[in-house]
Amino acid sequence: MGNIGTEIAKRLRVFEMEILAIKRTPSETLKRKLKLSFLGGPEDVDHVVSQSDFIILTVATTPETIGIIGKKQIDLMKPTAYIINVGRAVLIEEAPLYYALKEGKIAGAGIDVWWIPHWWDSTWNPEINQPARFPFWELDNVIATPHNVGSVERNKYSNKAFDIIIKNINRIAEGKPPVNQVDKKHQY
Repeated sequence: MGNIGTEIAKRLRVFEMEILAIKRTPSETLKRKLKLSFLGGPEDVDHVVSQSDFIILTVATTPETIGIIGKKQIDLMKPTAYIINVGRAVLIEEAPLYYALKEGKIAGAGIDVWWIPHWWDSTWNPEINQPARFPFWELDNVIATPHNVGSVERNKYSNKAFDIIIKNINRIAEGKPPVNQVDKKHQY
């Protein structure tokens, strides 16, 4: 329940959804502010996935989050559950997800990220290489998108990125620390 998760929760509240969340450091204040039904820590992943109809992954990739959703967690999901990953592919173990989807053990998935590097990897050949070891794109219960926030065209997101870059150049020139620094302890 970082920045992206918080924004998603705000939008889901409009639909009167019951929201269960995980945060590295849970806060009772945040729980009340967002009217969350549950806010737990990393140790509560199994509880949240077993109770949820929609699991939305927005966490950063760190040693602690790689494989946070594995076979055990997928087996705990309701057969009516959907998982949506807008973080990084490595958050979910690829094979257990594919087989759970193919065998109908969970209802579906929204996959916005892929396990095999593609467009940013100069060795990737779209004629012969696929973005995953399993053909998720062939499954009827999967919506797959390319996770492409950047593009040739400037948009509000790239404009925001340019604004931050310019701001940081000016801050460094003024002897101030840049904004949006990576937390080296938590690796994001």
